[in-house]
Amino acid sequence: MIRIKIGIEERHLAMAEPQWIVRAIRGERDNHGYARVQIRFDLEGIHLVLATPGGPGGPGRPISCFNREEQRLIKYWKELGLFDNERFSPDTIVEFVNSIGRKYGIAA
Repeated sequence: MIRIKIGIEERHLAMAEPQWIVRAIRGERDNHGYARVQIRFDLEGIHLVLATPGGPGGPGRPISCFNREEQRLIKYWKELGLFDNERFSPDTIVEFVNSIGRKYGIAA
């Protein structure tokens, strides 16, 4: 299962439509000045939480402790600028979600 959490709202990846993602991120920024996004992977061989800045979370262990697929996901997250950029674009989250949805056969 893959879930996305924006602020206090959480959805299964298949239910995370692009419009909801954009609206939720903008709403969090309007209400709190920042938006915190977490994507939780609980799949066979992948147990990982990726998080944008703005609170506790993220990998929390050295990259070498992750398996190859988890390392690929972390690398892609970082390449998109989601690891350390508090002003990430909601469209970048949509891009990531669409990409992993295609990879793991989950469509929103």
